[in-house]
Amino acid sequence: MSVLVWCLLLSFLAFGCHLAVWRIRIPSRQNRAILQIFFGVLVLGVVFICLVATSGRPFFLPLPESLPEYLQVILFFTSLTIAYLFTYSALIYESPSIMIMLFVADAGPAGLSGDDLLERMTGDTLIGSRLDNLVAEKMARLDHGRYRLLPKGEFLIKAIIFYRKLMNAPKGGG
Repeated sequence: MSVLVWCLLLSFLAFGCHLAVWRIRIPSRQNRAILQIFFGVLVLGVVFICLVATSGRPFFLPLPESLPEYLQVILFFTSLTIAYLFTYSALIYESPSIMIMLFVADAGPAGLSGDDLLERMTGDTLIGSRLDNLVAEKMARLDHGRYRLLPKGEFLIKAIIFYRKLMNAPKGGG
């Protein structure tokens, strides 16, 4: 029970810090900032738990009692952080599916014709902000009008290609 309690507590604390930072100023490298905030909270949280556990004083929350429980807290929190990062990226960055839903929602009860939708879905709408995000996250750079992958982007695309091959996924995205 202590693993669940501390994972949830640390996750809510990290999310609160994330919200506070974003209210002040949204960082240019958002994914990196989220990881720094969440793992900073994890490190400070585990140190706090260790200090409370070794103090011998009673605490109002159940504390992990063994090294495996501490490792479970770390693993569970890391899993939640990665899941949150993927969810955040899907919701914040303009994915085509979300953009289509936003355009249809903006049209209201009258709806939106396929032609009107295609007119709104320009290349700049779909791709421009994504390219900007790749550059901001240091996955690619713009060099004389051409985008080139940086080591971080190369690593990510190699991992995606490996996974797609492993899953026998079609090459163009299915």
